[in-house]
Amino acid sequence: MIEEPLSVRPGVLHEVAGGLDGVAYRLVRGLAGGLPPGPTPDGWQVDAALADLTAAVHAWAGARGARLAESAGGLRCAADGYRAADERAAGRLSGVDR
Repeated sequence: MIEEPLSVRPGVLHEVAGGLDGVAYRLVRGLAGGLPPGPTPDGWQVDAALADLTAAVHAWAGARGARLAESAGGLRCAADGYRAADERAAGRLSGVDR
């Protein structure tokens, strides 16, 4: 089995994190303001069921948005870690006699 070398591009990780933040924002804020409010229960069972479903969709979207925001933060942290490791390695190698 031949393994390919690991290739990491911190700039790309930051770009993807920015995209995830955008999606997370739309899920948490945009969806909350983008969907019409659920029907008010006027005594019909379907109205109450639709109100419950609307609330569940909003809760689900908010939870997914929060997880995407966490993932974006993780990507940024990883990118920063790779850059820091690169700087440390470059610093160590710059002191090596050639």
